[in-house]
Amino acid sequence: MPKDSKMELIMQRLEEGVDYFFKSDKYKEYLDVMCKFHDYSLNNQLLIAMQNPDATYVAGFNSWRNNFERHVKKGEKAMIIIAPMKRYREVETGETDLWGKPIMDKVEYITFRPVYVFDVSQTEGKELPSIATRLDGKVDNFDDFMFSLRTASPYPFNIMEMGGTANGLCNYASETISIRAGMSEAQTLKTAVHETAHARVHRIDDNKGRRQKEVEAESIAYVVCNYFGLDTSDYSFGYVAGWAGDKDNEILRNSLDTIRNEAYEIIDVVEKGLRERKEKINELTPTEMEEYAKEALADSIAELGFNSRIVGARYYGYTRMDEEVCAKVMVEYAGSDREDTLFNDVNENPVIVNGVRLDINPINEEKSGDLESYYQMVKTFEREDMTDDSWPMVTVVHSTYNDIAPGKMNIYEAKAAIDKAESKLAGKDVTASLRIKLSFTYEGEKREITDIVHIGEGRDFIEYLNVSSSIATYMNRHIQLLDTVHRARTVDAISPGTIHQERYEDMMYEWAEEQRRKLNYNTIPDIEKPPSYRGDLVKQHEEWEMIK
Repeated sequence: MPKDSKMELIMQRLEEGVDYFFKSDKYKEYLDVMCKFHDYSLNNQLLIAMQNPDATYVAGFNSWRNNFERHVKKGEKAMIIIAPMKRYREVETGETDLWGKPIMDKVEYITFRPVYVFDVSQTEGKELPSIATRLDGKVDNFDDFMFSLRTASPYPFNIMEMGGTANGLCNYASETISIRAGMSEAQTLKTAVHETAHARVHRIDDNKGRRQKEVEAESIAYVVCNYFGLDTSDYSFGYVAGWAGDKDNEILRNSLDTIRNEAYEIIDVVEKGLRERKEKINELTPTEMEEYAKEALADSIAELGFNSRIVGARYYGYTRMDEEVCAKVMVEYAGSDREDTLFNDVNENPVIVNGVRLDINPINEEKSGDLESYYQMVKTFEREDMTDDSWPMVTVVHSTYNDIAPGKMNIYEAKAAIDKAESKLAGKDVTASLRIKLSFTYEGEKREITDIVHIGEGRDFIEYLNVSSSIATYMNRHIQLLDTVHRARTVDAISPGTIHQERYEDMMYEWAEEQRRKLNYNTIPDIEKPPSYRGDLVKQHEEWEMIK
């Protein structure tokens, strides 16, 4: 699924999930209990924060016992807040009654006294209802995820023992992130994304209230985690609903652009970090290989006197040829210079770093499209892996010749198509080019070659390929085997349209398959002659079904 579509689907699930949670029995139970907590004034909230920054639910000694069936743990130190007290006194009104006595009036006035309160973390007993169920379970590649997430966070974060009940804390003053030790990998990763979102989006002095900050941070965490396959809905929907406190989802809906944009950015950074960790070759990261490839193509452009400029680069895999590792890098450029000219020049003297040879493929942004869409197209072609029992396959990734479209064909079909194109362009002083990927099995090992084939120069297909003479011979033998099968159906057909012809073709294909397997595992195989038509052989193959 394309990234944009996947993101929109997750955003839709977030809105629907939070909306559904507001209607649940779990949320009703939560409200029934939460309404028993006192709504403290701003001054008292500040006093509580100064004495215990991690405080969440606060109540007095008796209130914990009577309203919540919990009691304060022995030895806990209370927090002091200021409680208003109504008092009354009598004052003269300045009037007298019938007997001349002054008429008095009762006047209300406010005094303040210290009140002692305790946070839920200082109590024990019946569990408070929770609208967010802590996540359990492990996360695939947890260490790689956490490493990559650190690169997305503007603040360093540490997993450590923490007081209070919070799973994590983003400290804007010290610019640090703390994450509670001992949680599951799923909860730890989700919390790390939540606090990273705080650090990236919020500041201690911004105009957003606490509710909006928490809704945004948890929503971003939900989107990012779900994008990478970690479903946090059991925790996130309730958490967002609890902080939003609004069944119309107004806070959430007003924050959707912030959530979407920030989640996109975090995902991009994490994806790149995961790729760096996974695809390092000989201590070279994909980013380093991309930089070397861009420098090499820029040097070629300068030496050729061209005016193109480098736009970007994308590493997309590697192959092994004998003892050599070949890393494939697409480099996008802007300009009118030909891709094939730049390809030949930049690969004439290969760039080798740490024993890794860079296979550099110049991509013109005007002709081949943007780098990301081109990369996705290449990956689509590469999804069907070669097996040891396959014929050599040619993937046309990009074509400037209208009669040959991007797609896959075997080595014989590729030669036939290119030979036909050669005959059409012969004598017309017109050339075209194909960027191809050749996949094959040689001496039992899967191999790949990326190359550009020029059409119209009057050469044989195999001559276009930048391969050794032994591999060229290997390719030609496969072409001869498939050509023999093709001839059995056409010029060498014995009785077209009959059962005998069908059995004859089956025999020829079986013979070709056997010889191909020999070729794939032996440099100089003992190739047998193709069978001639014999009635007894046809009879032996009557039950054999050829895979067409």
